[in-house]
Amino acid sequence: MHNMCAANTNASKAEDINSLVDGSTKNIDDILDFASDFLGEGYTEPVPGSGRFVSSDGVRVFRMGVNDIMGKHGGGPHVNFEILEKNISKIGKMKVVRNIHIFLGEL
Repeated sequence: MHNMCAANTNASKAEDINSLVDGSTKNIDDILDFASDFLGEGYTEPVPGSGRFVSSDGVRVFRMGVNDIMGKHGGGPHVNFEILEKNISKIGKMKVVRNIHIFLGEL
C-alpha cells in the first residue's frame, strides 16, 4: 500500500472514518493513502492476494477484493472500510459493526 502513518491512535482512526461518507467517490491515490492511515502500522493481509487488510489490533479492515474493484456487486467499483468488534454470540469471532463503501474515481 501507500505510505504508513503510525501517528494516529485507535480513537483518532475511528474519528478518521467518520470523515468518510458512505457511497461517496474518491480518487484511488487518496483511498490508498487513507487506507494506510486507517489501518496503521503493522497491518496484514491474512490471506495473501485476497485484498483484505486487517489492522494489527484486528478491529479495522480495508477490503479491495477483485469483485469489489471490478464492480461485480455493490453498485460499481468500490472499496470497503470496516470497523469490527467482538461477536458475543460467536466466541473468538469478530463482527462488522460499520461498513463504508467508497466508489473508485479518477487517478
